[in-house]
Amino acid sequence: MRAWHKLTFRVALGISLSLALAGCGSTAASNAQTEQEVLPSQKSERKADAISDDTPQKSEGDNSDENSAEEDTEARQKAREADSIGAGEASSNDSSSKAVEPEAETITIGETKVTDDYELTILSAEWADEVYPDTSQTAGSYMYFADEEGKSYFLVKFSFRNLMSHFYDFQDHPVTTEQQFVFNDSYQFAAAVYDPEQAGLFTSGICYSVEPLDTRTYYIVASISDDIRNNMQSGQLSFNLKRITATDAEHYTVDDDYMGKYLVDVMQ
Repeated sequence: MRAWHKLTFRVALGISLSLALAGCGSTAASNAQTEQEVLPSQKSERKADAISDDTPQKSEGDNSDENSAEEDTEARQKAREADSIGAGEASSNDSSSKAVEPEAETITIGETKVTDDYELTILSAEWADEVYPDTSQTAGSYMYFADEEGKSYFLVKFSFRNLMSHFYDFQDHPVTTEQQFVFNDSYQFAAAVYDPEQAGLFTSGICYSVEPLDTRTYYIVASISDDIRNNMQSGQLSFNLKRITATDAEHYTVDDDYMGKYLVDVMQ
């Protein structure tokens, strides 16, 4: 069962929960448009066919056989050269149109990765029976991860500083980040991002917006069987951040490529 199914909603002093987050009001998924083009290789093939069809035929008493043969050979050679050049150009265009995906980088606990877009620091990794927010920031109402028999919570704490000229949203619709734990080299668990200050989980329809030059601290949380907690031999977190393009102060599209892909050894 996913971690976010185990959230408990708690209200103190009769104050209702209000979750209005700047920058997360509305989003739009990216719209890809494809255009059909005739590749240079296709053009050259058609040219070669036309030349082949127009090849002069030998007739009786024609004294220009040698000239015709030479012209035919020369035309075919040019067609082959054009086809070769066209194929090379098509291959180059195909490769340049594909989004370049970065290789996953290893990041250790306590390490900071700095890019042109952000600073990412992995602060800690630990087990917990329950996960509570900072109640001083919750105005009397909050969601938390309640204790569950036979299960524990594994959480990785990280900070994110936005160096972009626009906001960055941690959100699940559309997906802007991907996170997953793998324990003992085989057991996979989907994880979610949790804000201990805003006391919300973005997989429940909430998103977290980090404004330019702001720094926020979040948890990556998953509900894990106690069997793994008691017999943990290895653990790894994969954490991928997709690139977004802001269209205005509140709207953005999610790009096909990633800003960064990271692997964290949580056993350190």
